[in-house]
Amino acid sequence: METTNFIFIALLFFIFGLLSKRIQNSFLTLPLLFTISGTLLGAGFADIINLPMTNKAVRLIAELTLVVVLFTDASRLPIHRLKKHHYIPIRLLLISLPLMIILGTLAAKFFFPSLSIAEAAIIGCILAPTDPALAQTIITFRFVPSLIRQTINIESGLNDGLVLPFLAIFISLASIMDKAMTFTSGMYFLFMQVIGGAFIGWIVAYIGGKLLVFAYKKKWTDTTFEKIASLAIALLSYSLASIISANGFIAAFISGITIAYTASSICRSIQAFASTEGKMLLLLLFLLFGAVFVGPLLPLITMPIFLYALVSLILLRPIATAIGLIRTKLRWESYLYIGWFGPRGIASIVFGLMVLENTHLEKNEEIFLIMTIAVFLSILLHGLTSYKGAKWYCDKIHKRKVHEHKKVEEFPLRYQHHKVTK
Repeated sequence: METTNFIFIALLFFIFGLLSKRIQNSFLTLPLLFTISGTLLGAGFADIINLPMTNKAVRLIAELTLVVVLFTDASRLPIHRLKKHHYIPIRLLLISLPLMIILGTLAAKFFFPSLSIAEAAIIGCILAPTDPALAQTIITFRFVPSLIRQTINIESGLNDGLVLPFLAIFISLASIMDKAMTFTSGMYFLFMQVIGGAFIGWIVAYIGGKLLVFAYKKKWTDTTFEKIASLAIALLSYSLASIISANGFIAAFISGITIAYTASSICRSIQAFASTEGKMLLLLLFLLFGAVFVGPLLPLITMPIFLYALVSLILLRPIATAIGLIRTKLRWESYLYIGWFGPRGIASIVFGLMVLENTHLEKNEEIFLIMTIAVFLSILLHGLTSYKGAKWYCDKIHKRKVHEHKKVEEFPLRYQHHKVTK
């Protein structure tokens, strides 16, 4: 990056830092403001932050951000503790998530007939994960019941990691159908991506977690370096998996799950990192997303792309969610609230970059363009409606005796610093 890019990026962080509390208590969101700022300062508009799409620094920031998100989310949401109280997010993950991929695939095939079914499924996978960081008010608004807050928190924290194997499967199938890979090489690629990545993530986190707990008990390490060492486990898992052509993101996700099982005492340090340095990475990625991708690609938008993005956000997610929530005793307002607030964010951006860089896929650029428009539209719609939506929902159910007020175990929220009090 050039020095001028650093200057404007640092200046934006400083300005938004000065106004952060006022912004977080308003109808605006920081991801929305950073994305819009990046778009206006990037190529196609002011052209101040001018970086090519193939810039290695942008790719590194994107990948590092997703590694941190996958690792920290998996470690803060121990799967073995979800079964007792959190059957609703489990239904969303096991029923609504696969259904969202299926509906997204069918819709992509309808709007883009030239895509193969595997390529359409790649789009379905890319746009299936959700990211509440785009509309943090939906879970930090103080009147949102803990059952609903934790439902959105748990679903969004785990669905990106669960989508990864499906994405790897469809990338392999698309490569085979495009004849860029033989069936044998495609199956080997898939095996290494999923099984290899999971094994590397498990072994690194198991050994690393045990060593960290041992060092902590012996008082050999302090809190600051416990954070650094914890993050090193995620980065080591990702890097080792990449060396053997396995999926580093799956490795990072499995590392987080393993840490939650074997070294739960260090998870608090991991969350402390996510709330500060992790949030900075996230906002930096949204800024670069606007500057590097949205600005240059907006002129390429077509009506089918716009309609597909709109249908994915407004129709497909609510339908999949409603089916998953059947017989959960929730009111229709909760169906609508959970169904609408499924913004697409970090995971979709990085999954799109994975596809863009995959030279085995003939339609990689078209898939990336569709992802960019869908995520940008999600940032706008969900960012602008999060505060009003949370207030509307809480006004509807706050004083009623409904199932939503059932108390459940609280898990940390991603990047939480405060609750919106208005």
